[in-house]
Amino acid sequence: MKHRNIVIWGLFIVLHIGVSVPLNAQGRSVETIAADDIFAKTLGSEQFNEYWNYQMYFDNGMSLYIQFSVSNFGRLKSSVSGIRVSMYGLDGQDYHINRAYPIEDLRQDQADHEFNINPRQMNIWFKGTLPETHQVYINTQKHGHRFKIDLQLNDITQGVRLKDPEFMLDEHRLGMQTHIPYARVSGTAGINDNVKTVTGVAYMDHTWQYQNSSKKLAQGYRFVRLNSATNWESIYFMEGKTSSGSKPVGYRVSRLDGGAVNLQMLTELRQSTPGDIRTNRYLLTFSDGTKMSIEKHLVQDETSIFTDLNWVTRQLMRTILGGEIKDTRGTVQVTTNGQNRRDGYFNRFKLD
Repeated sequence: MKHRNIVIWGLFIVLHIGVSVPLNAQGRSVETIAADDIFAKTLGSEQFNEYWNYQMYFDNGMSLYIQFSVSNFGRLKSSVSGIRVSMYGLDGQDYHINRAYPIEDLRQDQADHEFNINPRQMNIWFKGTLPETHQVYINTQKHGHRFKIDLQLNDITQGVRLKDPEFMLDEHRLGMQTHIPYARVSGTAGINDNVKTVTGVAYMDHTWQYQNSSKKLAQGYRFVRLNSATNWESIYFMEGKTSSGSKPVGYRVSRLDGGAVNLQMLTELRQSTPGDIRTNRYLLTFSDGTKMSIEKHLVQDETSIFTDLNWVTRQLMRTILGGEIKDTRGTVQVTTNGQNRRDGYFNRFKLD
């Protein structure tokens, strides 16, 4: 039996970058990410949503999605920091949990780059000076399931970003950068007394918006393939709704066969059957002329992130966000310029 306790701060998706820095991407300069850049950028705004997104794939077949967040939806809801966790494949079972805490409890410690959303209990945090070290710790329960996660990231690829990491959808600013484009991960992860020793690969990115821009987003999509420190790639894009029509923003970052890291801006997005992720085919063109096709989605999990909300709260959030958010994860195939097919993972949210 699957246990899904999912909340509203799982809206936002991802990007990926790497080690050696290209000179520019479609006229936008690229730079390495400083360790201090991991802290929240939006807390002084009247409304904000900001997310630190982890995806981890373990050698034993388990996978783990973790999202730290800070959110302020204006007068309709108090500001909060939060955590959302999805754990797949623990002895064939999937588990989900979310937690929220008053934003006043949030601690951001410059000394060891700690982001702690519940310092009173010291049970939900990440910390470490990237790219040298990084640790994620979660020990919390809900509905009889205690999530126990203690993971150390090593062999961390230096993150890079666009020097101006923000995109515009009309008057709305959206920011995105990747702190961990590739890392090895080890430690423990499990539920209650069923805790596994795990090893695998991981990455983490950081996205933000200064207003309630969720109404401007039709969908967000991530593809990731993490073979090794010298062979990985990811694609991240959002499809925005603007006064002049649909506008895709995003890019691809990759390091292939031990070469340099390459960043390509997304210049065109087309879809075959947008209503059904299983049959949809994304056709993407990037700033260097590369054309990629993403297709053959196999769905691992598909759910509304409002599942755990009561009716009143669900209606309130539909009003704030402009609809209901569907979150879908699974595996997918990607080809470049009509050849070189690769298998990877996808993660999509869609506003319905």
